[in-house]
Amino acid sequence: MKKEEKIDTLALERYIGSNQFTVPTGPILELQDKIQIWSSMNACGAIVYGKSRSGKTRSIYYITKKLKEIYGVQLPVYNYCATTHTVTERSFYSSLLVALEHQNAHRGSAVEMKERIVNRIIDDSLYTKYRGAILFIDEAYLLDEREYLWLIDIYNELNLHDIQLSVYLFGTIDLKEQKTGFIKTNKDQIINRFMTQEYNFRGITSKKDIEICKNISE
Repeated sequence: MKKEEKIDTLALERYIGSNQFTVPTGPILELQDKIQIWSSMNACGAIVYGKSRSGKTRSIYYITKKLKEIYGVQLPVYNYCATTHTVTERSFYSSLLVALEHQNAHRGSAVEMKERIVNRIIDDSLYTKYRGAILFIDEAYLLDEREYLWLIDIYNELNLHDIQLSVYLFGTIDLKEQKTGFIKTNKDQIINRFMTQEYNFRGITSKKDIEICKNISE
């Protein structure tokens, strides 16, 4: 008789508590649908905002995994978390290169780093069915106006190669307020590229949301 293997309860608890294990809630599934619709419309970008600890980061991990399952290499998806950082071109480009899993993420000048970013996305997207890529930016309210302008440079260079970069910004209500500030100061170049759409992520707020989780897990 085969000896029954013991379950490593510590490893199991760690897995269940990690971002790798995410039970999709109603709001996560709704957001996934929104992002797929926006992407099919060639939307440049959107802001997704909500209360802290409402599940926005977990939604990024879940939706990223699902998009890769659905589209595979035909639609590259990258994740970048804009935690507290020094606002310089090299720092910004280096962080993006890490998100793109580039081997030379910290070498060279800012110009060389930007060229690597553009070339990596071109290499990943040029000969695909959709000729596009998705970039999720978590904690996006921490981005400085200069960083949005550097991101515009990348977007414009990709556009010259007929590649659509869709940027989805995630953050707290501060992100919504940041957009309001850009509107008041006529920062149309930022709004019209990365903040054309909005989604208020509410997390689990009703019994119905819990029922959806239960039905999917069963």
